[in-house]
Amino acid sequence: MVGIQQSEAGAITRTAQSKARDIVSVKDFGAVGGNAALDTAAINAAIDTGKHVFFPIGVYSYVPSGKALAFGQVLYGESPLTTRIAKVDSDGDMFTMAAGSGLRDIGLQGNGGIYTGKLAGRGLVIGADTSNITLQNVNILDMYGYAVEVTANNGGSQLRIIGGIYDRTNPALAAIQMPEADTEATPRHLVGVASTGVLIDTGGADNLLLTGIYTRDVFFGAASKKVILSGSRISTLGGVMIVKGTDNAVSGNSIAGSITVDSGAATCVVSGNVVVGASANVDNSALGANVTDFRYGGSKTYDPRRIADGAAHSTTVTCIGARMGMIASAAISIDQAGVTLTAYVSAADTVTVRYQNESGGGAVDLASHNLRVEAR
Repeated sequence: MVGIQQSEAGAITRTAQSKARDIVSVKDFGAVGGNAALDTAAINAAIDTGKHVFFPIGVYSYVPSGKALAFGQVLYGESPLTTRIAKVDSDGDMFTMAAGSGLRDIGLQGNGGIYTGKLAGRGLVIGADTSNITLQNVNILDMYGYAVEVTANNGGSQLRIIGGIYDRTNPALAAIQMPEADTEATPRHLVGVASTGVLIDTGGADNLLLTGIYTRDVFFGAASKKVILSGSRISTLGGVMIVKGTDNAVSGNSIAGSITVDSGAATCVVSGNVVVGASANVDNSALGANVTDFRYGGSKTYDPRRIADGAAHSTTVTCIGARMGMIASAAISIDQAGVTLTAYVSAADTVTVRYQNESGGGAVDLASHNLRVEAR
């Protein structure tokens, strides 16, 4: 037999057969990858070896049943565009993850577009005691159920999803679902991930980083904690992204809609975002319960009456979104001629502006001008 030896010191000689058996290919077990013949038995047999499993270029037809991967086992291909495992006529889950397992450079294709009547069936299921799972450059598309679901509280600690596209048949439903309520900090990371629909429902996740993502929306669960959404594009298509939970942060994103801070949100930070519909941003929580940079403006053309020296005059401006307790300011489009302006929120959606003549030079008669107010 041919011997193989690495060049580094301490390396031993191995047979070519021994070396080749480090990793298995689904084709070692008879898989075709031609999108015609079923490759279910071959794929399951390869997974049963417990070794990393390589999928050469092809589309592998597969009847899923939630096949469990082994500890540390990785399924990988050459590209999620050229190497795909295609779900065939079934509502079963595709794979159940184990601690340290992962997928890389491969696609999982659901049957949502061709197989009607099936409402179940997920892509990947992550249960309890499943830390350090990595999904890198993986596309999971057209699933009736979740593309990825973390079913157990505190499951999937140190989950890393890097790149790839995750979609469900119904784009209004979240493709990735976090657990109902973590009972301790459980770090998870999504970096550079995309979805043409809603990418993720944060559920009750505790410690979740979402950065560089592209999605229609992010669903914040009321029980979520320490979720950070940053550097991402949220194409809400004119809709509203609702921020819920505790200690969550939404910062440095581009959002094609508006943001509402839920009435139950607490100690969340929402700031530094580029928001197309910023004028419609709303903080429904108790004033001071969260930190936002929401600003609400209003204006009108105004021609105040003549103001005697030392006298004052007030007017109101409609400012949608303003609430009692907010800080207000005012400015006019002409020289104030010694008149000082004081603004305050006097009622919901209303800012009162007081013109005080402190010129010390007699009465002031300001010309008609544009009066602008801001509340924050």
